[in-house]
Amino acid sequence: MADRASFGAGVAVMLALVACAGQTGASSQAWGPALAPPAARLEGTSSMPAPGKTFSVSGTYDGTVHVSESGKSYTGSLVVTLKQAGNDLSGSLVVSYDGKTAHLTLDGTVKIEGKKKAALAFKVYDPKGQYGSATATVKGKKLTGKGTAGDASISFTAKRAKK
Repeated sequence: MADRASFGAGVAVMLALVACAGQTGASSQAWGPALAPPAARLEGTSSMPAPGKTFSVSGTYDGTVHVSESGKSYTGSLVVTLKQAGNDLSGSLVVSYDGKTAHLTLDGTVKIEGKKKAALAFKVYDPKGQYGSATATVKGKKLTGKGTAGDASISFTAKRAKK
């Protein structure tokens, strides 16, 4: 059971993504300790993308998540749904591992870096308001990133699903 709890703590960081979830300082056995608030905004962002930079990260991405903690590692599947409004980012994550599924939300920012490239910074929240932080890059249809939650280190990769 401790291994699953560790995985859950790591997953809570993922893309892991919603502003109204709240930030509590209480710890949760299911998700690990609460984390100090990470920086929620990317430097140099404005409320709207610059002219000619119309790339959007909005969509659904299917992929995998890898969590390492205390010398153990776990791999699971994930579905990330992102919604971009200007430079604001919101969305959800569904992470599955060993027959268990976690439904998480996210909230953060997007910085468009070209016609088909963007940098993301976000917090991932569990249903009790515990959160972690992550950064990611979208290049074309591929989403890659990393994050932390407590002692867990998380990496993920996903591809945009066809519309």
